[in-house]
Amino acid sequence: MKFWKITFLIGLIAILTAFIMCTRDNRHQRPRQLIETGSSFHLFIRNTVANVDVMYDTIYHGATSRKFKVTDFRYYISNIRAIREDGAENRTKQSVILANPRQKDYNLGSLPEGVYNGLRFTLGLDSVTNHGDPTVFEAGNPLAIQTPSMHWDWNSGYLFMKIEGKVDTTSKGTGAPVTEFFYHFGMDTMKRTISVPIKFSVSASSNNGVHLKFDLGFMFAGVDMRSEFSTHSFDNQPLAVRMADRWQGAFSPDN
Repeated sequence: MKFWKITFLIGLIAILTAFIMCTRDNRHQRPRQLIETGSSFHLFIRNTVANVDVMYDTIYHGATSRKFKVTDFRYYISNIRAIREDGAENRTKQSVILANPRQKDYNLGSLPEGVYNGLRFTLGLDSVTNHGDPTVFEAGNPLAIQTPSMHWDWNSGYLFMKIEGKVDTTSKGTGAPVTEFFYHFGMDTMKRTISVPIKFSVSASSNNGVHLKFDLGFMFAGVDMRSEFSTHSFDNQPLAVRMADRWQGAFSPDN
């Protein structure tokens, strides 16, 4: 056999070997196919004071037994991700919800089947959404104009969380809750990433959902409601930051 034929055959064998090895490596590196369930994945949120459900105009006792009642309590949750066992994140179809005590069940759309170790989301909104125009959204969309409002104006953006009500401000804390309080959280710097470790499975044959609770009492525990009864975030930022920093601890699995 002539020398050039031998060289050609050796080269051809080398190319075929490299192709086979590359194909084999790519096959092993190919990500596992994720099968989405046909059923919806739901987030259940129970808003509480300690372990008692929040209801508007119901009297509760704070950490110092000071009486208060809530007349409005709503907050935005966005960028919701389910954390898989390998640490990868699967985003839910529904990207934004407006949580409130009168609603516990939020349909987030389908998720890939599998076992998950946690839920991660933003309390608040990303900067682009925050400074967008709420009038472009149809009624029923959580980002549309709300009544009462959850938006300052096009420049300031949305209120990420709004809590209003009345509190007893007597010196001994033995009076009635008649003094108005309001805590309005907004601006880009006020959003917080919340991570909740909670194990759950998603499959086509089961009712899929995660149950969380938000403890309003935990957030209020760091506040002297007699003297610290108001913030618009920008006018009393230290109070707003102190309260927002307790959002992570206020969320927990609702077993």
